[in-house]
Amino acid sequence: MSRFPMRWSPLATVAGLLLAAGALTGCPGSLDPGLMGEPPSTGSGGTSGTGGSMGTGGGSGPDCSGDNDGATIVTGQCAMICHSTANNGTIGGGLDLTVDGNIKSRLVGMKSPSNAQGGSLCAGNGTPYLNANSNPATGLLIDKVQKTKPQCGDQMPQGTALPSNQQQCLIKWVTTLTTGTQ
Repeated sequence: MSRFPMRWSPLATVAGLLLAAGALTGCPGSLDPGLMGEPPSTGSGGTSGTGGSMGTGGGSGPDCSGDNDGATIVTGQCAMICHSTANNGTIGGGLDLTVDGNIKSRLVGMKSPSNAQGGSLCAGNGTPYLNANSNPATGLLIDKVQKTKPQCGDQMPQGTALPSNQQQCLIKWVTTLTTGTQ
């Protein structure tokens, strides 16, 4: 008979239970990087879906969530400052950028008022704010956000250009308006 028959038996039982519990839980597989504070992967079949995060054939793009969400950028950088009726009943340059169910109808195919309503420096400009069916979105709105010297008026937001990543996120969001996919 063994010198420690009772002593090994409980330890072996505990060790066996721990090994069995580990085997039952198994490997977690791939974890959602969004839960770990990392940006989602991009590319075909990645967490952003086929075509990568920008939806343009697998190219990686900026993280367009939170403060970089296009609607959030338009609200915070445009509508809350100048381009909404909430600003003393006036709309900067005649363009209402309030993010609501009617924003598409105010932007896609619509041109700057020809009568300089609201002090627009683009009065009578023939370029629509957003060109219908453009992918990525194009038009006067994009021109004014991206260029330091747009075709009319000033670069927007006035006084402070959006960082490149926010410009890309804004274009990604308004492309959902020009293509009708939301």
